[in-house]
Amino acid sequence: MTALQEKIPVLDCAEIAGTLEEIKRTASFQNFAEKLGNGVRDAGLVYLVNHDVQNEIVILTKSTQNRFQSNRLYTTVQPNTLTLLTGGGFLLKGS
Repeated sequence: MTALQEKIPVLDCAEIAGTLEEIKRTASFQNFAEKLGNGVRDAGLVYLVNHDVQNEIVILTKSTQNRFQSNRLYTTVQPNTLTLLTGGGFLLKGS
C-alpha cells in the first residue's frame, strides 16, 4: 500500500442513515461531513462505502458495473467524477 492509499479516508455512509432533516444536527452527520471535507482537501478523494446496503443492491450494482466495463464505456477515473468500485463503494475524485 502506498503512502497516498494510506492517507485516503474510507467513510461508511451507514453512519448517516436517514433523511437530512433527521440527521443534519447529529454528531455523526457533523463528523461524517468533517471527514469528507478533510479527505477531499488533504488527499483529493475519499472512498465511500455503505454497510447498510442490502446484498441484492450490491449484486445489481456489480452487474451494472460489469456491463459498463465490458462495453468499455467507462474505463478510467476522470477528475471531478464519482466512480463505482468493485466492492460496491464509490470513489470521489477531485480536480
